Amino acid sequence: MSPSRPVEPAPLIAFRRPSGGLILVIDTDPGVARALRHGLTAHGYQVRHTRTGAGALGFLEQATPDLIVLDLRLPDVDGLILCSRLVSDTEVPIIVCSASTERRDRVLALTLGAYDYIAKPFEVSEFEGRVQAILRRSRHNF
Repeated sequence: MSPSRPVEPAPLIAFRRPSGGLILVIDTDPGVARALRHGLTAHGYQVRHTRTGAGALGFLEQATPDLIVLDLRLPDVDGLILCSRLVSDTEVPIIVCSASTERRDRVLALTLGAYDYIAKPFEVSEFEGRVQAILRRSRHNF
């Protein structure tokens, strides 16, 4: 009978939860959409983009994103009305991202249920930090 060797414990491996998720960007500005797609995909997110409220609603019939980025100035619907509908129809967190300088729009967006409001122009790195914070909080709640 051979002498038994002590069993060494398996090394601890830190598994980092992927930061990725699916983000729907609803914005008419192709430059903003491109910057968000570039910055967010670099951090492991999948980004889908539409320029209209109708496109957003069509997408939501097919998939459920982890986060919605919503511009208030859309060609087919008032962004605040769409925000209200999205809040009532889904549990997906919303970041309003708008060039509107009206304080009323900021207050209404947050009152309607948006998780955050960021004014254009913005730093993509700050935006990414807000996305990470919101997704971290929303995942804790499930």
